Amino acid sequence: MLLKKEAVMTEMTRRGFLGRSVTFGVAACAMCGALPSWAQGKREIKFSHGTGLCNMPLFYAAEKKLFAKYAIESNVVLSGWAGDQAIQLATGKVEMGVIPYTNAIAAYTRSPSFAVVSGSGTQGLIMVGQPGIKTFADMRGKRVGTFQADTLDILVYDYLKKQGMTYKDIKMQYLGNSVELTNAFIAGQLDVMSAIEPYATRGLMATKGNVLGDGVDMYGAGYPDCVLIARKELIDKEPKVVKDVIRVFFEAEAEIETNFEEAAKTTIGKYYKTDMTSLLAAAKAQPPGVDIRNKKEFMFGRAQSMKELNYISKDPDQGFVNFSLLEQVIAENPDLYRRRGAWWRLVETAQAGVWWVLSVGIVVGVWEAAAALKLIDPVILPPPHEFIGEIRNQAQFLMPAVGVERTGANFVALTAIAASLQRVLIGLFLAFVAGVCTGGLAFYFGIVRKLTLPTVTLLAPIAPVAWIPLAIVAFGIGDWSAIFVVFVGIYFTLTLATVKAMTNVERVYLDAARVLGARRLQVMFYVVLPASIPALFDLVRMNLFGAWMGVLAAEMVGVNTGLGAIVMVGRQMMNMNLTFLGMAMIGLVGYLLDAAFGQVQRRVLWWRRATEI
Repeated sequence: MLLKKEAVMTEMTRRGFLGRSVTFGVAACAMCGALPSWAQGKREIKFSHGTGLCNMPLFYAAEKKLFAKYAIESNVVLSGWAGDQAIQLATGKVEMGVIPYTNAIAAYTRSPSFAVVSGSGTQGLIMVGQPGIKTFADMRGKRVGTFQADTLDILVYDYLKKQGMTYKDIKMQYLGNSVELTNAFIAGQLDVMSAIEPYATRGLMATKGNVLGDGVDMYGAGYPDCVLIARKELIDKEPKVVKDVIRVFFEAEAEIETNFEEAAKTTIGKYYKTDMTSLLAAAKAQPPGVDIRNKKEFMFGRAQSMKELNYISKDPDQGFVNFSLLEQVIAENPDLYRRRGAWWRLVETAQAGVWWVLSVGIVVGVWEAAAALKLIDPVILPPPHEFIGEIRNQAQFLMPAVGVERTGANFVALTAIAASLQRVLIGLFLAFVAGVCTGGLAFYFGIVRKLTLPTVTLLAPIAPVAWIPLAIVAFGIGDWSAIFVVFVGIYFTLTLATVKAMTNVERVYLDAARVLGARRLQVMFYVVLPASIPALFDLVRMNLFGAWMGVLAAEMVGVNTGLGAIVMVGRQMMNMNLTFLGMAMIGLVGYLLDAAFGQVQRRVLWWRRATEI
């Protein structure tokens, strides 16, 4: 049932409503203060929380038992209504919690018994309108749903104020929780909802509505939503416990950012009542954020909006925020903190580079040592310093006939590299498009599947090199014969993989789409195809080296340009320096090509990360 409340109230003011709620909660629980409880030598901490992605560090840490190594047993207490978390903290029913900072401000001004000790989640406050509502002006007279005194409520007020509007121009309706709010919006009972992630994305996808604002344009990037709260008696008497909880939040933040897909699987269902597609899509909109030291004044600034709404009658004092323990954790654990910034990513990149140089250096060192000790014939197997040092002398062999023109004083093979890359990339692109289209049609239409899959399965095992004679006959000596070899080396296996990936899409995704009224074709384009892309990316990357080897083989036999042709010229001239120079360029370019494709894969499939043990 929707709880309607007009902007201008006659029987009860906002301040009165909130004040009576908190006062009643304090009175009811005056005798039930939370005393420290121990279980098997562990310090039990009760946490209140909400339902948004900003609670992810707490949820993930609880499910992954990250608190255990600090001898803390977490007891995650779900609150029935959006504002109850602050009341639980103010009354001592819980010792810590993750709640919107505005709810904390409202409770603190009446019972200053707790303090903000760190952040938990940032951004993710989104106003979503039905398809016909595209601007704030379209909201006039419309039903807007959210939670009272929540950051989402203040977001609506601040946006309206920025547009020269007030709550008198809309019909505010306050609901109890995110699931209720989202369902009401999807059912058409609300024209606009101000919601947290992942529920905002779920409502947006279900209605194909419009994002009216996400707060970033008004508040700036990285603005806080949920914060970690601790009762002051806990901060004063057991600061180590609070610091350990902050450490756990940092660790959870690191693991969530490293592998959000795993974090989503860990928390969906129990904590997030939504589908996996919406949860993954919402991840970027509300990332975890523990260090919010630079957002202290921002939080105090929102108190002005709360006073204008009569939620509070005075500003919170400076004791509302206490980042001293957060600063101690950062000072004591610099590596853990630095993992959050660009500096740590730079360090990780440098470390990877060092290992790469060390790996290659060992091979080169052994090779050079074997040549120096005359264990190998330098004519047949020249050491690296010889064929690399004679790049200038090899220029006489790198003629335009093999697709090379002079582009610099010491290196004249750039056009050969460009020629080989062009053929590989064109072949990969054509094979990817054709394979996904053929596989998609075979999955969607039974008659296409029965007619194509037997032939595709028969041709898939044939090595790309075996197609070179046909390529030369069909396309002649030139680029298209090499492109054809790359194409056939990828197309057949990718077609089969597409059908397999689409067949393996989890049934829950399909059922969720059908429940929301999606037709068969919509399920295909909006559920099956996107869910299959990760597996297809993996296959294309695994076949990348095969395509690279195929095009080089074609250049050696049927095409007189490119890196493969350089190696062939060295063989014909019995010039092993030229042969190994070509092989070195082939290996280096192949490595860089794979690294570039890996970056694209990480950008497109940003929620997936490699598993580490």
